[in-house]
Amino acid sequence: MDHVVYVDAKAGEYADLISGKKTMIIRGATGRKIPYGRVNEGDMLYLIENDGSGVVKAKTKVSSVFNSEKMAKEDIEAFIEHLQDRGLKPNSVRTRLCALYAFVRFLIENKVLDYELLERKITVKLPARASRRPSRSFTEILEEQRAGHIGDRGQVRPSVQVA
Repeated sequence: MDHVVYVDAKAGEYADLISGKKTMIIRGATGRKIPYGRVNEGDMLYLIENDGSGVVKAKTKVSSVFNSEKMAKEDIEAFIEHLQDRGLKPNSVRTRLCALYAFVRFLIENKVLDYELLERKITVKLPARASRRPSRSFTEILEEQRAGHIGDRGQVRPSVQVA
């Protein structure tokens, strides 16, 4: 089936989709309105910017669809698992989760969702960074040069013993 999708011209949604910065289209409404339940994998989407031109900018194929009666914490957990199953790095998952929560806040402000969804947010923990060895101070390098262990350019000289 074919669908027309109006993308936000002011927000640059079309440009973000084409560049790959944005990879999904999320729509929300109070109640189940068309095209709820009618968009399926393999359907064609025709993208039109909502600037009044009415020109079809692009044609794309739907790769996956997620319909939800009313968003719940379980849906967010399933979304995170889906991203992790796709092999996204923890930082990428966290970025997409932040975008999802921004959308949820928007829906709450417009009274589409209840505030309960934001009471205890789900977070993604990033792996701990490896600690760096503290670099040597300038005075330590000068002392080592004076002692003859380091050359002019900071290379370590091998110690040679004459027997």
